[in-house]
Amino acid sequence: MDFGNNRIETRTYYVEKNLKFYDDLVNWQYLKSIIMVEFKREINGNATSEYLYYLSNLLLEPKEFNTFIRNHWRIENNLHHTGVP
Repeated sequence: MDFGNNRIETRTYYVEKNLKFYDDLVNWQYLKSIIMVEFKREINGNATSEYLYYLSNLLLEPKEFNTFIRNHWRIENNLHHTGVP
């Protein structure tokens, strides 16, 4: 959970590693997990929800995917917000 600027953000990670029941994924040789992130944000009392999906060749736990994904977005955000006018 993150707080700041009258904002509360909550991310819940779900990881599916048992892919044998997904027939359409049989030919995805390196696919190891499907990740869903439930992203809830409340700003000044207004709540929104968003779901993000990721495909991965890694077998990580939700907490590890949280770190991995957050680090990726930190790099992405730094590229867009360089502080150059």
